[in-house]
Parts: sequence; C-alpha cells; structure tokens
Amino acid sequence: MTISSGLKSILNEHISNYLGYAFDTEYIDTLVGGDINQAFALRQGDVSFFVKINHDDENTNFLAEALNLQVLKEAGCLKVPAVIATDHECGCNYLLLEYIAPGIGKWNEFGRQLAQLHKTTNKTHFGWSQNNFIGRTLQVNHWQANWSEFFAEQRIGVQLELANQQGAALSEEIINTIKLLLADHQPEAVLLHGDLWSGNAGFTADGEPYCYDPACYYGDRETDIAMTELFGGFPQEFYTGYNQVFPLSEDYVLRRPIYNLYHLMNHYNLFGGHYLHQVKQSIKQLM
Repeated sequence: MTISSGLKSILNEHISNYLGYAFDTEYIDTLVGGDINQAFALRQGDVSFFVKINHDDENTNFLAEALNLQVLKEAGCLKVPAVIATDHECGCNYLLLEYIAPGIGKWNEFGRQLAQLHKTTNKTHFGWSQNNFIGRTLQVNHWQANWSEFFAEQRIGVQLELANQQGAALSEEIINTIKLLLADHQPEAVLLHGDLWSGNAGFTADGEPYCYDPACYYGDRETDIAMTELFGGFPQEFYTGYNQVFPLSEDYVLRRPIYNLYHLMNHYNLFGGHYLHQVKQSIKQLM
C-alpha cells in the first residue's frame, strides 16, 4: 500500500500547522516491524514524521492510542512520540506522530525512568477512563477496587472468551484460580504502559529512552515488568535500574506467569498458531 495524494496533502497540512512552517513531503519510506498496521515515514530534507494507517471501520484504535500517549507524555517520566493528528479520511484511519530516529542508550536509565513512572502515578481503582486496545484486541477497563477480580475478569476472562470463540476449548476454571492466586495481593494502582515488550521500547539518537504503542491502564506495576520478560526480554541492566528506584518484591516471580498469561492469550487471539500450546502449558502450571 502507498499513501494516496489526497491523504498526503492532509498529512502535510497537519505537519505544517505543527511546525509553524510549510512542510511538503518529498518522499515516503515504508517501515517494517508492525504486525497490526501499515507504517510510513514522511520526509522533507532532514525532517521526518511517522504515520501509521489501517482500514478499520472506525478510528477507535488510534484515538485510544493517542490518548494513551498523551497521558504518558503528561506524566513526564518516559519519552513518547508527540501526537500530531489522528482521524478517518480518504478511506483510512491514520495516526500521525513525531518521528524518533533510533539510537543506542543505557538500559539502566530506561529501568529507572519506568520505575519513576510507576512510583509517581496512582489511582484508587484499577482500570482506565475508557476501553482501549492491546494490539487489535479490545482491552476492557471498567474501574474496579479489587485487583484480583479486575485481572481475572477483565484481563483473563475476556481473552478466554475470545479464545474459546476460536475453538481453543479452555476451561473457565482458570478465572477463579487466578482470583485465588491473587487474593492476598492488593497492589497500588499505577499508570502502566500496558504492552511493554522489546518491540515497543528503544532509544533516541541522543540515547534517551522512549516507548510507544501503549495500552495504558492503572494496575499492578508488576504486569509491565512481567511483559518485559516475554518475547525476547530486556537486558539485565534494565531490571537493575528499576530496582534501584522502586525495588520489586521477592514474590513477584510467583505472579509473573499469571500476568504473562494475558499476553500469551492475546497473541493466540491475534495470531493463532503455536501460541495456543503456550497458553495451555501456562494454564496447566498455574492450576
């Protein structure tokens, strides 16, 4: 897919308004790495912007992501790309963002900054102001006061229902099992990235940590840490930096497989295939 001339004109106008001077895209690079949307870099000389596009019926996914990025930006702990615009025009949805040139940085500092986010943002309840998305999957975020019920019902329960609609034949018993496993764990509800794996984290050309593609909500900080250990993992320096600012409890490792079950189930629901075996193995171990 390429960007139509009509959409390019609209994006140029948004960028010009953001910059305060005329921007006219000279060339467009197709970017790789996303599993859900199509991504491009719009370039004029040495100035670049990032846009991703999908053809969903409504622009709900990008609107939710734009809100997530704005809340993370306002928290002021971790850099995220600035939101320029999002809308549905020319037959597609788009999210136009600041382009961040990649570089190399210190993972220790990334861990320290995430810990600061978790340490300084909190709510009295678990959830979010609206439902959002984890990939293409709807992430339900109704406010709840009890963490074990929130995670068992709105994370595992929702994913289990979707998986069984695809023929996974998973037992609903796991929902009650997780309620019991988390019954004595009532953490502080802190602002989470929500989808923090290695593909959604990096460094600027100046070495500053940054993250993107969030699926924010207020929940247990351990869920963010648990996901960093999935799908390739983060370097040990990241965890050292995190613990220097906000040490994890020793029993975090007992909850890690509970929290990562959510993401394994979501990957089965998104991509199918071998993820179902991982889901079943994880459920077997928990039960």
